[in-house]
Amino acid sequence: MAGLNDPYSVYYNANDYQALQDSTNGSYSGIGAMLSQNKTTGLCTIVKVFEGSPALEAGMKPGDIVYKVGDTLVAGESLDVLVSNYIKGEEGTDVQITVYRADSDTYVDMTLTRRKIEVPTVESQMLADNTGYVAVSEFDAVTVEQFEKAIDDLGKQGMKQLVIDLRSNPGGILDSAVAMVDYILPDDMKNFEKGDGKTLIVYTADKNGAGDTYTASDGHELDLPIAILVNENSASASEVFTGALKDYKKAVVVGTTSYGKGIVQNLIPLGDGSAIKITTAHYYTPSGFSVNAENRQTLRRFGGPFLLFCIFMHHFLNIYKIYASLVCICIAVYGPVPARCGVRIFIYSFSAIHPAQRTSFWAFVSFLRAISRRRAADLSAHASR
Repeated sequence: MAGLNDPYSVYYNANDYQALQDSTNGSYSGIGAMLSQNKTTGLCTIVKVFEGSPALEAGMKPGDIVYKVGDTLVAGESLDVLVSNYIKGEEGTDVQITVYRADSDTYVDMTLTRRKIEVPTVESQMLADNTGYVAVSEFDAVTVEQFEKAIDDLGKQGMKQLVIDLRSNPGGILDSAVAMVDYILPDDMKNFEKGDGKTLIVYTADKNGAGDTYTASDGHELDLPIAILVNENSASASEVFTGALKDYKKAVVVGTTSYGKGIVQNLIPLGDGSAIKITTAHYYTPSGFSVNAENRQTLRRFGGPFLLFCIFMHHFLNIYKIYASLVCICIAVYGPVPARCGVRIFIYSFSAIHPAQRTSFWAFVSFLRAISRRRAADLSAHASR
């Protein structure tokens, strides 16, 4: 799979493939937490803890960085592998997880007992001024029915405006996102040619320009002011949903820049029960906008030549600032450089990071420092044995 040079193509063994099918069906045996992987640092962070879950009972919090599962260091492990191979498991079994908590600069060890988790993908309530609020945590097979029910219930309560919260929603099943947009938009909006007289929701195109179009057809419409909340962890199907409503000016979008994953992936089962997931095309919003963030890859490893290259690009060509800043931060944290030089490099690199990204980068730096101290303590303990 590495030969494809695609960070989103994945191989699943038979167990992983079964776990993936279970998770998209809306139920699984696990800890009841949602994770997101930062594409810059490669770290997996807890973004939501479900009510009544083992994760909540153990004291897990949003913002916790998953550091170890059992005795295995998993910082930087791919999200799919971390969830399928380490966190999910047989109902009733225990899993030991160590998280790093940046706000207190501490490691927290917790033991959780896996159990069947029914994922509440949609939550809703009526706010002040007859404002309906619907939070969608992911787009699963059960999400469409839950979303439509939430909208209908709020309508019966006199909803006059609606807020749809897609923050930290990693995406999911495209057909679910399409069906939910279809529930909001009328069927006969002819704004875009590719819709062929119908309301175009999203279309795909491969490297040759071939692809599929998805249009509205359910006969239902929701005619009221809508605001959609997004953040840097709103990805894939979330961006398809948001892009369609934005293009038709049916919703205002509030928040930070979304993740930027607008790719079509086909899941291909193999004869031995395993499967591969490969990228075959890109998603485009009705106006033709690709939500995919081109040329962004997780920085996991770098060698000396690449380090020098990034610093050169950072200083002289003013591009790849995030990569160069990460490298400079690592130099400042790990050395070997004189302390004064390290401080200067850190200050310079921190100033190059966009203000909206500084909080997450500061957490990353704290995490690096904590790992350094932890490893030093482990080495000291090992040497004293």
